Amino acid sequence: MEKSTAGSRKFAFGLLTLLLLELAGNLPLAHAALSWSYIQTLRFHKMDGYYFTMTDCAFTLDIEGCSPETVLVYSNDVPQGVSFVSSRKEAFSRVSEDGRSVFGTHLIIWFRFEKTGSYQIRPLDVRVDGQYWQIPIDSVFVYENPTSVRPILSMKVDAPNNIQAAVNQNRPININAGEHLTFTLYIQYAVQIVGVSWDIPENSVFTHVHDFEITQGKSRGTEFSPQLVPVATFDWQPLISGTYDWPRIDVVATSYNGRRYSVALPSYSLQVQPMKEGLLHVENSQIDDSVLGYAFSRSNISDMDIKENQAEVRNLDELLQLYKKERHSLPLVSAATKNRQEAEAKEGLVVNPIFPSVPLFILLIVFAIFSLILTIVFIFLKKNYFAIFSAIICTVFIISLSIEGFRLSFDYALFAGGSIYRIPETDSRTTIQIPVGSVIKIERFAGDWIFIHYNETYGWIPKDAAVIIE
Repeated sequence: MEKSTAGSRKFAFGLLTLLLLELAGNLPLAHAALSWSYIQTLRFHKMDGYYFTMTDCAFTLDIEGCSPETVLVYSNDVPQGVSFVSSRKEAFSRVSEDGRSVFGTHLIIWFRFEKTGSYQIRPLDVRVDGQYWQIPIDSVFVYENPTSVRPILSMKVDAPNNIQAAVNQNRPININAGEHLTFTLYIQYAVQIVGVSWDIPENSVFTHVHDFEITQGKSRGTEFSPQLVPVATFDWQPLISGTYDWPRIDVVATSYNGRRYSVALPSYSLQVQPMKEGLLHVENSQIDDSVLGYAFSRSNISDMDIKENQAEVRNLDELLQLYKKERHSLPLVSAATKNRQEAEAKEGLVVNPIFPSVPLFILLIVFAIFSLILTIVFIFLKKNYFAIFSAIICTVFIISLSIEGFRLSFDYALFAGGSIYRIPETDSRTTIQIPVGSVIKIERFAGDWIFIHYNETYGWIPKDAAVIIE
């Protein structure tokens, strides 16, 4: 009986010993030294996909075969603008790929970055069971915090590399007149485009080629992405040599913080050289250095449309004389304004308001000087009430004088007939029709062409299609 009991005890003791040995094979030894080859594989990894300024940015590290109480982490000197926030350690257990149970310590350390940019923090000192190791940490690029970042516009030019390089470095861009610049507008840090608008540059052809999906009013969602998103493609063709500013394009976009911003492209300068022969269809091969020879050559201008349209307004010369008379008469005193408006109504033209008057401008100068002198006299005589009243009258005259002088500073003409062209070329397919006899404002002269403004329309007309109001 005793032998049977002793045998049972030995069997139980042996079974317990085997079980303990099995467990010992899977449990980490509290003071087991980590191998050098294993330490070389360790690295603090980024915990998130994107890191932002003024937020806690986490890095993690798993060390197998040690318990948290045996591990300490120290932050060394950090780059300027970076601050250590805190760290945490905790035990972990998982099943490895080969089916073993793995235990160890999970470390998390947080840093905060003040500014955007790339950062490389020095390796961190980690003590395991009294031994110090330097563990490297992933480099990181820090973006502006989405709660404060504004959308940014940029562009890519479908042109030789030297032009794109000039755009990237914000240097002057050099091309020849008549060359096409096709470029695509991109936006960054925006979830939605609310609207896109642009100013049509003078002396050029500007075409809106294509819109991309973000302009269709759909939101891209709130998940952050630094990706450049295409907005629209444009084609720009400067026609005359000189210095240009890049076309201004304004975009209203919604940012990640839900606010709307109006953003525009940076300012770029364009140096346009005289056009090279063959860039556009040219009837006259001689090219003027200052303007486009093909456009401003008299041989390109046909008078047929002008002669045909002049017949539509029999009293064009009479209307011209009425405008000239009004320009050199005092409004409200002379009947020139009334007679001119009646003539316009009879011909079915837009009836314009009072035309700028040279005599009115001179009279306002006289009244302004007289009231100024009167104000000075009243001040000298210490008649304050009269001085204040006279000063107010003088101010009114000066404001009226400035307005009338500004109106007189422009050149005006009557449109004698024909088409208004987007570019100074009679073969242009894009034309605009306005009534013969309409008053047009002359923006500039260029050879045998005139760049004019009529209501909200800008364009080119042959010089012979304008009758100047002198």
